[in-house]
Amino acid sequence: MYSLAEPMPQPVPRLISSEDLQRLFLLKGAAADYACQAFYDKFGERYAQFGERGRQLCLEDLHHHLDFLLPTLATGLAAPFSAYLCWVREMLGARHIPSEHIDICLRWMVEYLANSLGEEGPLLTDWLDAALRESNEPGRPVVAPSRHAPFDIQTRFEDALLTGDRRGALQMVADLESQGHGLVEIEVRLVENCLRSIGQRWQRNEVSVAQEHLATATASTVMAERFAHHPLPASLGHKAVLASVQGNQHSVGLRMVSDALELAGWDVQCLGANTPTRDLVRQIQQWQPDLVALSVAFPSQLADARHAIQQIRQACPLNSPRIIVGGMVLNQHPGLADFLGADAFAHDALAVTVPPLPLLGELPAR
Repeated sequence: MYSLAEPMPQPVPRLISSEDLQRLFLLKGAAADYACQAFYDKFGERYAQFGERGRQLCLEDLHHHLDFLLPTLATGLAAPFSAYLCWVREMLGARHIPSEHIDICLRWMVEYLANSLGEEGPLLTDWLDAALRESNEPGRPVVAPSRHAPFDIQTRFEDALLTGDRRGALQMVADLESQGHGLVEIEVRLVENCLRSIGQRWQRNEVSVAQEHLATATASTVMAERFAHHPLPASLGHKAVLASVQGNQHSVGLRMVSDALELAGWDVQCLGANTPTRDLVRQIQQWQPDLVALSVAFPSQLADARHAIQQIRQACPLNSPRIIVGGMVLNQHPGLADFLGADAFAHDALAVTVPPLPLLGELPAR
C-alpha cells in the first residue's frame, strides 16, 4: 500500500474474533443499561436534581461512547479511542461539565461486555486499560495539526467565515489567486486550516454550533464560486468516485479532493456526505471508475468504511478501482488505512495531486 504517512502502529498481540465483535455490538444496549444503573446506584444522590431527564442523557452518553469504542476495538489499536476520550474531556471541561466519571462508566460497560467473551474477556479489559492510560497522558493533541503553513490572512478569513461575509472571503481568495497561488493550495492552506481552527474553538466553547455551521456553509459557497472561475482542462480519460462513508456528515475536504482531481483533468462524481454503502457500490458498478476516494471522519465510522471497501472489492472482482482514504481519524492514525483495506492514504487534497500519488500516475489512458 502506498502511503504518505508513517507505518502502521504495532497492534495488540491478539484481536478478538469477528464473531465475538458482532456479539459485542448486539450487547451494546445492555452494556449501556448496566453502566447507567451502576452509575445511579453509586452516584444517584448527586444527580437526583436532574430527574429522569438526567438519567436519559446519561444513557445517551454511554451509547455514544460505545459507538466509538466498539468500531475502534476491531482495529486492535487503543490510540483512536484514547484520542476520542481526550476530545470528550476537553469539550466537557470547556462547558464546566464534570468528566471524572467517564473512566469508571467505561470500565463498567467493558466489564459487562468482557463477561460475554469468556477466556477472551481479558483482551477487552487490557485494551481499555491501554486506551485510558494513553488518554491521560499530558499534552496529547486532540486533533492532528496541519501539515501546511497558514496564510497570513487566516485570522481575517476565519472571521469572515464566522460572520458569513461571503464577499470578503471571496475577495481574499481571489487576491491570493492573483498572487500566483493555486485554488487547491488555497483551499488546503486557508479554508481547511480555518475550519480546523473553528472546530477547535467550538470544542473550547468559544463559538456556537450555529456559527460553526455558518462558517462551513460560507466556506463551501466560496470554494464553489471560485472553482467556477477555472476552465476545466481536457479530460485525461480517468474517472473517480468520491464519497463520505455512511455516517460521515463532513464533506468539505472531499470537495477539495474533487476540485483537485477535476483541475488535473479527471472526470469526477462527488457523492457528498453520508453515502449509504449500498448506493455507493451500485454507483461504482454502473460508472466503473478508476479511483474511489472515501472520507472517514471519526473512529465510529471505521466499521462502515471497512465494510464499504469490502463490498466494493466483492462487487468489482475483475476491475476493482484503486481505493484511497482520508479524513480526520486517518490524519491522526494513518496506519488505519491498512485495517480498512485501502490501497493508499492521503492527508489532504494537495497530497492527491502535488506531487501525484504513484497510484494515480500508473493508470493508463482510456
